[in-house]
This record gives sequence, structure tokens and C-alpha cells, in this order.
Amino acid sequence: MPKLETYKKQAKLLVRRHREGNHSIGGRIRQLDRYRELPDREALALKFPLTEAQEIIALEAGFATWAELKASTETASPAGKRTGSPDSTGAPRRQAMAPPTSAPPAAPAAGERMAATPTGERMAATPTGKRMAATPTGERVAGIPSSERLAAAPSSERLAASPTSERLAAVLSSKQPMASLAGEQPAAPPTGKQPEDRPAGEQSEDRPAGKQGADRPTAEQPAVPPASEQPEDPPAAQKPAAPHTAAASANPVLFVADVEASATYYRDLLGFRIDFLHGKPPFYGSVSRDGATLHLKFVHEPVFAPGVAEREGLIMAFVETPSVRDLYAEYLAAGAEIVQKLTKQLWGGTDFIVRDPDGNAIAFVGLARPLPLPC
Repeated sequence: MPKLETYKKQAKLLVRRHREGNHSIGGRIRQLDRYRELPDREALALKFPLTEAQEIIALEAGFATWAELKASTETASPAGKRTGSPDSTGAPRRQAMAPPTSAPPAAPAAGERMAATPTGERMAATPTGKRMAATPTGERVAGIPSSERLAAAPSSERLAASPTSERLAAVLSSKQPMASLAGEQPAAPPTGKQPEDRPAGEQSEDRPAGKQGADRPTAEQPAVPPASEQPEDPPAAQKPAAPHTAAASANPVLFVADVEASATYYRDLLGFRIDFLHGKPPFYGSVSRDGATLHLKFVHEPVFAPGVAEREGLIMAFVETPSVRDLYAEYLAAGAEIVQKLTKQLWGGTDFIVRDPDGNAIAFVGLARPLPLPC
């Protein structure tokens, strides 16, 4: 449901359209019972306050009064915005989370865990410890206190337990200072035979400077397949085409001095159906017959100078029909003003022209394949 501010904007827009003299506002004002028989001119001459515009908006929204619409929008709350009754501060309470299916055992105090449990067992009792226990390193540390591991293993064995210790042993054996380890990058995983250690600053003979390790994939830079294995862009002919935008239909607009009288003429004499008449009196309307639709618009004075339409042979609408000869006989019998008899045109079609009371010439053309025009 729209917010109250949206309805307020719609009411203000109605007032502005009334002030501008828009004839379409008359039909909406006539929704109020007290103005049901009011013509458009008198509706535009009314004093149209914002309260009446709000009353119209409420009726269109399905409420009897503006107060009912306002109360409905104020009491409605968005779904999922409140999760419980408000507390003393006015903030909504959060719903309590459902207890887990199997409650975990209560954890002892921090001091008791540190005093009664070796380091390996404490690590194994926690999620992190369980994950470490699943790895070779975790198997080494699980169940063995730190003091026993340090006492039982010689320094050389402890250093040999990890790649970092291997690098440390290499530095100690070469009597290099410990500071040389500060900027050293972690060793790559073993991929067969490792190259021999070289003194610092010495580069490999078979690889130029600045390109060492460029062909080895790392975690930060994934391996790029060779150019022959990379997918090629599809050719232009295989790329999806842009969506086609199609026009549905076109309705010609005829300028008339009396919309209601013109619609009656097309209905009674030419066999059209009145689709709608807008306004009181109507200033816009529509008539149709089968697939042909004509719109009618009120004008205060003729659009063309006298005699121009007849002299120039202006055609205001072009209506195609599968049975032009039968339609011509129908209109001839009805007494329509036919300004051009049924004629076979050089371009291949057969047509005739009818003029309505406002001087609009309507051409009715038989469906035929036009002859190709000369280039």
C-alpha cells in the first residue's frame, strides 16, 4: 500500500491540474456525488480546495473519506519491521533464538582450564584445536605438554620439523646474521628437485633477473593458461542481437468541432462503434470498426484555411479493408458524402474517399499488393 505522502502528492497534483484548466480533471471531480452532473466548464470554474482533492484520492483508493485512508496508512506497518513487543525504552524487543538441539557442556573457568589441562589437550578441546588435530602438525602437538615436547626433542630435531626451521638451520650453518631472515619470502612447496641454495644476491644462471618465480603460480596470482588454451571471443555473427523494438499500432486523430456529434456520425452512418467519450461535454473520443480506430479531438476553430483540404486533396486517415467494393456499396446506400468514387489506382490498389461533416477526408483502400514503383 502506498505511503500517506504519496496520496498527499496525488491530491496536490489534482489541485494544480485544476488550476491549469486541464479538462481531464472534470471526470475525476464528478466522482463526488455532489458534482455528478457538473459539466467540465463549471467544474473548472469551481473553487477546488485541497480537502476535496484528498476526498477524490481517497475514493479512488477505495476509502469513503480521507480520514479513513489516513488511519489505514498510519496503522499499517511494513512486514518484518517489528520482531516483538516494545520494551520500556520504546524499542522493539528481539525474539529469543531457539536453543540448539544438543546444548554444549558448560565450559570451566579460564584458570581451571589452564591449570588442569596441558596445552595440547586445551587446543584439542576447542574448535581450533580440533582443526589442528586433523593435520600432521596437530597430531604432533595433541596430548603432549609444551614442556615435555621442548625437553624431549633436541634443538636440531625441533628446527628440522618445519620449512622455516630448515631455513634457520641453513642460516646458522653458513654463519649468516639472523637479520637476513627478515625479508626472506616463504619457500614454495616442493615440486620435485629443489635448486641448490645460493648466497644472497646471486641469481640463477638460466633465468634473467627480475623474473624468478614468474612461471610459478602463487596464491595471490592464479596461473594463466597458455594463449592457445584461452577461449576466443565469438565472431560478430554469433553474438546475440539487440532486442527489436516494434510499434504496436497507429491511430489517426481527426479535429472536429463537436466530438459527440462526430462520434454519432461515424457510428450511425459509417458503422463504427463508439469506444469512449471523455469530458462533459466530450472534448476527446474514439470510434472503431474491426481493426480500424479513429480518435476525435475537439478544436474551437478549423485547423486548415477554407478550401485548402479540398484543393490539396488532403487525406486525414487511410483505412485498409479486405472488401472495399462491398464497403463502398454500403456507404453509398447509407448516404455518406463520397468525394471520390471507387477507383483503380496506378500503384495497384482500389480506393474511395468519404468526407465527414468536419471536412476530414477518409480513404478506404482495398487490401492489394502494390505494384513496384519505378526507380
